[in-house]
Amino acid sequence: MPDITVTTETVEQFDAALKSLDTGTVYADIRFFDAVSLKELVIKAHESGRKAGLRLPQIYRDISREFYEAALNDIIRAGFDILMFGNMEELLYFNNEGVLRGMPYAIDHSIYIYNNASVQMLIKMLNEAGIRKMPESIAYSLELNFKELMDIELNDINDLKGELTVYGRVPMMVSAQCMGKTVSGCDGRDKLLWLKDRTGARMPVKNSCRFCLNTIYNSVPTAVYDMKDEIMKLAPASIRYEFTVESAAEVKAVLSGKMPESGRFTRGHFKKSVM
Repeated sequence: MPDITVTTETVEQFDAALKSLDTGTVYADIRFFDAVSLKELVIKAHESGRKAGLRLPQIYRDISREFYEAALNDIIRAGFDILMFGNMEELLYFNNEGVLRGMPYAIDHSIYIYNNASVQMLIKMLNEAGIRKMPESIAYSLELNFKELMDIELNDINDLKGELTVYGRVPMMVSAQCMGKTVSGCDGRDKLLWLKDRTGARMPVKNSCRFCLNTIYNSVPTAVYDMKDEIMKLAPASIRYEFTVESAAEVKAVLSGKMPESGRFTRGHFKKSVM
């Protein structure tokens, strides 16, 4: 059976994930957690017998570097078991600061791995940057269908391990153009807004002021964790549940195997190609 990882964006989600019997690693998204409270999250995870991970953003800019320069010691002292990188620039920054010498890391699906050639290119980029240690896992792109996923052979490429996302709202756009600032002006506070499209679907929009990033999520989550035959054929080393706007009760229900109500989830690209 594959390992189970969970990404969270609130303390309530993090705590609920720790209560799931099968969870292996629970990630806190640095966009939504204060750096000074990270150690408390790690302690709670370790006390529950889980690993604690830190998920980093998809975009790296000057404001990101300024944040890390101020918070890097807090991140290191927190004692995370693994870091998850959403872009290569951030990975290189942490490597240059010496953090990766004693810290395992994972590659998020925003570092776009869509076939075996892209995996080879990733390895080449890491080697050219002087990073000899390979990632603990590589998350498959959210845009790949089942056939395309089957064509990727990570175990045959430097014995890399693949991670399949089986639940979560797909980020439709990550932007520095903040909806909160556009609507009511910047107040420097994280908030949840909702954007309605022409069909009437409501898409959650979350902003992270410390990184000045705005993320628009799909109106419904992608859910494929009930497709056990397909998952077994893919044989990923781990499967991932991503929580964004869910309550603690919803986290508990999903991790227990309960599917969302009909019409309130999608299969995403799992059964159909992007093109």
